[in-house]
This record gives sequence, structure tokens and C-alpha cells, in this order.
Amino acid sequence: MKYCTYLRGQAQLKRLANTSIREVIVEHGLLSQLGGLPTYDLIDLTRQLKQQKFSVFLQWDRIMTEPEFQECLPILETLRPLPFDAIRVQDTGAAEWVRTHRTDAALHLIAESGHHNLASLGQLAEHFCPQRIAVSPELSSAQIRECASKVKAPLEALGLGPLLLYHTPRKLLPSGHSKATTQSLRNPEHLQNNPVIESQYGSFLFDRRDLFLLDRLDQLEALGVSNIRIDLRLKRDFSIIEKIDAAAHDPDLSKREQLKKSWPQPTTHGFFRANRTDHAFRYLNNPHLRLTGSQPVGTVLETNRTSGIVIMVHAPLREGEFLSCVTPQGQMIPLTTTPLVDLEQAPLRVALPGGLCRLPPAKHVTPQAQVFRGTPEMNLVNSTAEG
Repeated sequence: MKYCTYLRGQAQLKRLANTSIREVIVEHGLLSQLGGLPTYDLIDLTRQLKQQKFSVFLQWDRIMTEPEFQECLPILETLRPLPFDAIRVQDTGAAEWVRTHRTDAALHLIAESGHHNLASLGQLAEHFCPQRIAVSPELSSAQIRECASKVKAPLEALGLGPLLLYHTPRKLLPSGHSKATTQSLRNPEHLQNNPVIESQYGSFLFDRRDLFLLDRLDQLEALGVSNIRIDLRLKRDFSIIEKIDAAAHDPDLSKREQLKKSWPQPTTHGFFRANRTDHAFRYLNNPHLRLTGSQPVGTVLETNRTSGIVIMVHAPLREGEFLSCVTPQGQMIPLTTTPLVDLEQAPLRVALPGGLCRLPPAKHVTPQAQVFRGTPEMNLVNSTAEG
């Protein structure tokens, strides 16, 4: 398993040199969506990294319009002589440019935003022939396994770092914050402690919890992941990289658990274990929308104080029957099928399953209420007895 991380200065390089991590991602302010270094600082840092035998990857993860793409080209020409081992791109237009113009640097495809269609991702991999694909943290373990079988390229996964929830080109930070540099805001009242990062390309809302999969490294490797990314760009203390490296390479799994417990933010496995969603289905069922042992004969679709209640019929309804409905709030209300009409107000003797009918208006009935045969008292007694 190989590890890579982001680097943004000389001080961080001194810390990283004390670890076994030898793959580094560098960012230019015009190419990276979260901002980065000025041109000459990036050139100087890249040369120092290469002198110390690091593999250096240039991050170009902006999603661009054509004018924005043209703005990036002069910077890329300036950086072209640098010995980058790979260029990491998210925009397919940028990937095509790297494929056709930058033959001495490999292509890393960042497929973290919206690439849930694995068949489509496989076609992109076939066209661009990337040296590596960074898969979405929104994939479950089963999807990662499927991706590894369909995509003929090494996979990279975020092992530790922030989870991006939302991106907008709008500015969300208060006007008092400087817009020239990346800023961070924690607003407990409005954002529930979710970090907000603002760069010149917009605002980025992150989950308050960091993704932590270092305790699942063996599983990730078995699924086909060969590269792990560590993202500390939102952390002020980069020295923690030494503890992360030591825990990740220690065969004693308890060291990773200790790191997880001492992590400064809450952590989550994200979608990695999302294949267990069937365990949560019972919590999604509103108990007020069903009665024990009873099957609804209809569902309320619409209510109107004049035209009545529109019902989606599940079982035959006959004129003159007594019905009751249970609202999503748990209120039980009596209904009647006298008169029973269709949507055009034409009389019906029987409303058949799969059709729509109208019942007389009734107070407090709301859409999604479940309709049952019998009076409320009968259904309440039956529900209590069978429960």
C-alpha cells in the first residue's frame, strides 16, 4: 500500500521527511479549487521535493468553463519543464489536454465528484489510460470492489481527511474575511460546526466529521485499492503526519484505534459500510402509517375542502362502506364512501385497485394518510388485540 499527501510549504516538508510517505501532491493557486502556492513558490518546492527523491503530483482539480481553461494554459506552460511524475485532473477537458500535451507526466484521474456510474468510469479509464484513479468517498465497499474489477487502473482512496458536502461559486464567508487567501469558518449556530473553506473559486462546505479508514486498510487492499491519500489541508498542525504514518505502518491495529480516538475531530467510515442499509429500514417506517395486522385499502393523494379526498385504491372500495384513515401524525379520522365518485365526479359503485376515486371531504386528513376498512374504534381495537 502506497501513501500520498498534500504539501504546502517548506515547514511541512521537514515534517514529511521524517515519515515513509514518498508521494506528494502540490497545488498551484490557479489550478487547485482550494487554492495553492504562487508559481515561484511551487517551482521551488517541487525542485526540493525531487532532490529528496519524492514523487511529485501536480493537482489540477478545477471544474472550468472554456475561458477559465484558457486562463490555466499559460501557467501550465510555465510549469511544463518541472519534472512532475503525474498531473491529477478532475475535469475531462483537462484530462484530454494532459493526454495530448503532457506526454512525460502520467495522468491521475480524480473521480470523486459524481462518478457513481462505474460503466461510464470504465469508459473514461479506457480512453485516458490513467496511471491512477481516485475513487469517490461515496462508494461503498461493494462498489469499490466492483470498480476494481471493471476499471483496469490502480485505485486510490481517501483514507483520512475531510468530506466535501457542497460546493458553490458563491462567497459564503463574512465580508470581513480576506478573499485573497483560503479562509476557514466554523459557525456552530448556522452550520453545526461544519468547516467552510472559501477560495477564489467559491465556497466549500465540509462534514464536521473526518473520513477515517486507516482502521480498514486490510479491507481496502483486499478490495483492490493500492493507494491511500491523507488530506490534512484543513488541519493547522501538520506534525500529526508523523503519528499517522507510524500508526498506518504498525501491524498492531490498536495503534490505529488509538489514533482514531485521539483525533481532534469526530470521525466516520462514510459510505464504506453502506451495504448494511437494510438494518436501518425499520427506522424509516412511520408507525403511524400502518396498523398491526391490517392492510391499507387506499392512500390519500390529495385533499380539498370542496372537491373531497383523492384516494389511490389498493383494494376494491364499494359505495356505502365505512372507512378510517391514519395520518402521518398518528391521528385516526373516520371516512365514508357515500357518495363514491371518480375524478370527474361521476358516481361509482365500486372503485377498483390501481384506480383513483374521490371521497367526501373530512377535516384534518392529509396526503400520505393510509385508509383502512372499518370505523376508527374497530381498527383501534383490532390493532391493540393483534399487537
